[in-house]
Amino acid sequence: MIYRSAALIGRQLAVVGDDINNRYAPEFSQMIRMLHLTPETAYEAFAGVARKYVRVFYLLSFLSVQLVSCLTLISGILELLLLLLLLMSLIWHRFE
Repeated sequence: MIYRSAALIGRQLAVVGDDINNRYAPEFSQMIRMLHLTPETAYEAFAGVARKYVRVFYLLSFLSVQLVSCLTLISGILELLLLLLLLMSLIWHRFE
């Protein structure tokens, strides 16, 4: 169940990422052209962006792990509730 939830989240994140790429492709292209990247400047440009946004990446990673943990907990609770309902149903039918 954990892997299924993680796969569903992964697919949804891929859909969101594709939507962002499609929606903002012209803006992304314009920003890339404005950087005037060359083989000599590409590494520093990337490293600068990476240093700036590494905290955002860590935050999103942390939140995704927490989301999967919550979904796992919720699915476990739902499974327990279903088992309790099944047990109650069996007990109910036994005393009818």
